Amino acid sequence: MQRMHAGKGVHDELDEACLRLFDRALADLGMIGSAGQRLSRYFRDATVAMRAFGEGEHLVPGTLPFNMA
Repeated sequence: MQRMHAGKGVHDELDEACLRLFDRALADLGMIGSAGQRLSRYFRDATVAMRAFGEGEHLVPGTLPFNMA
């Protein structure tokens, strides 16, 4: 997934808009409380981590773990 999105540059404003919409979708689905907060935090962390690869897929390490914690 990281390689597919890598190399598209860093776009903080678009990321933040996407994160706001994700949180609205969680609320619309009734995902509130700790479950909703955990999903929101995971998506935010994954989005922010993706910024490290904005300059190209060559930056994505082959041993990048898939963290679902």
